[in-house]
Amino acid sequence: MTAAQQQARTYRYEGPVVYHVNRLEPQPKSDMAITIMAAISTAIGITPEQMRSMSRKRDIIEARAIAVSLIRYHVGCTYSDIGAMFNRDHTTALHSHKSAKVWIDVDDRFVNKFYSVVEQLQ
Repeated sequence: MTAAQQQARTYRYEGPVVYHVNRLEPQPKSDMAITIMAAISTAIGITPEQMRSMSRKRDIIEARAIAVSLIRYHVGCTYSDIGAMFNRDHTTALHSHKSAKVWIDVDDRFVNKFYSVVEQLQ
């Protein structure tokens, strides 16, 4: 396991909010979701509009999966709420979250993207 993979997995659960090792400050749900999408836009270069689009390009799917995972962890939104943020069904949000977990285990490029977003959030 690479150092980036190890860093990407260092989350600690506390109630509805999950803190990264450096402990992100809790924010209202909508503000934190906007912050996460802005961090993805800065780190990866995929805009929130692209993440909400119906595109199935790999880069956009990966950015959307990172957003879904981080919103689920840091904000504690339900999959229905997350799906609504991205114009998707709750099952699509669930699948995206599960895909991100798998990609963290097997894809170093995805881990680097994920960790660069997490660094933007700190």
